[in-house]
This record gives sequence, C-alpha cells and structure tokens, in this order.
Amino acid sequence: MKATKKLIMLLAMLACMSASAQVKFGAKVGLDLTNFWGKECGHQMVLNYQAGLLMEYKFHPHFGISPEVVFAAQGGQEKADDGSEMGA
Repeated sequence: MKATKKLIMLLAMLACMSASAQVKFGAKVGLDLTNFWGKECGHQMVLNYQAGLLMEYKFHPHFGISPEVVFAAQGGQEKADDGSEMGA
C-alpha cells in the first residue's frame, strides 16, 4: 500500500513538472573505425557505423535529462595463418 502511494506521488510530481517542461527529440549518426591489435594479428582498420535516438527533457532552465539509445556496429576481419579470413 505504501508503494502505491509513493508511485502516485511520483506520477503527480512528474505531471506537474511536465506542464512546464520542454521535450526535444533527435537522431545521431556517426562512423567508427574498428581495429585489431596484437603481436600475431595483421591489424587493419574496418569502417563501421553507429546510429541512435535521443530525447532531451528540460524540467528547469538549468537542469534536465537526456537519455539516448545508440546502436554501434562492431567487428571486423582477421587473416589466419593459412590465409583464410576469420570474423570477429
């Protein structure tokens, strides 16, 4: 019962704050360079991408939060001793 009251109070506070809040949405895109390092690997840069969405929630002129969700492609190719390629 106490948890329900706390949840109702939190939702009421958020509702009051959202009346004066400013919400902005956006997108992010970028490039990544993946590289293997080590004594026995022929390291070669591989070009990958990243993309994501973000939201800015400003509940005060000086304070806000900005959650993001970003997907970044990872991996590359490495040549084995026999010349065949191995994915990572």
